[in-house]
Amino acid sequence: MEKTTNKENFVENAFEKFKDHQSTMEKTLYEEQKKKREDTYQKFQHIKKLLNQNIYIEEILKNIKDELKFNIQDVVKSNRKYYRFLTLAMIITFIMVSWFIIPYLNSILFLIPIALVFILTIFIGCYIINHVRQRKIYKKHINQCNKLNIINENILNLIGILLDNYIEITNILPRSFVNYCNSKKKSNFDMYIFFLWKNTKTLSKKLKNKKLRYYNRLYSNDIEILQNVEILQHHYFQSIFTSCIVDTIEECSIKFLQDN
Repeated sequence: MEKTTNKENFVENAFEKFKDHQSTMEKTLYEEQKKKREDTYQKFQHIKKLLNQNIYIEEILKNIKDELKFNIQDVVKSNRKYYRFLTLAMIITFIMVSWFIIPYLNSILFLIPIALVFILTIFIGCYIINHVRQRKIYKKHINQCNKLNIINENILNLIGILLDNYIEITNILPRSFVNYCNSKKKSNFDMYIFFLWKNTKTLSKKLKNKKLRYYNRLYSNDIEILQNVEILQHHYFQSIFTSCIVDTIEECSIKFLQDN
């Protein structure tokens, strides 16, 4: 009888210990999940804050661009004309040179390295022309800002803040989600921002950031991105349907892309 009682006590103690262990594990998992969800919530709030700030900055920059009547398409079209002229000139030169030297060549294959040299020269020439013209237009634009009493440092600082915000956003959002948002065509405003970014020494250093390159045509798309982030948060993170709820932005992004 005593042995039976001891066995029952042992079983009960073992069961109680298991229940305590299970309760501790559940509590630990709950705390971990709670912490993870709190961290995700803070990330969502931070991203939305950055995007709202970017939208405000974009409005300022668009107003400045409109006031100065700066048309980035004029720059693009003008550069294309120079590229076409240079390419045509190099092709004509290559044909003329080839025509004169062919009689002195033992094999027509010798024209291949000559052609490669001309192609390389065309690329180098296009790059130099583009760089010189971009710098000239950039300086003219900055001088116009001076004439209209627009402080250049403020414009460049605003763009710097815009780019820094994008770096933070791309460090949080998954690349697949960024690529999804990056599917639209570049706008004139996107090209304008990139033009100032590329030609300003203090800002051009940010070109080395690989993640920022993925974002290089979303400057006019922040409202849509903000809407997509809201969908991530309310449909997949804080959904009323428990089957949809996930704990991280990465998981939200995966479900979002599957549904779209």
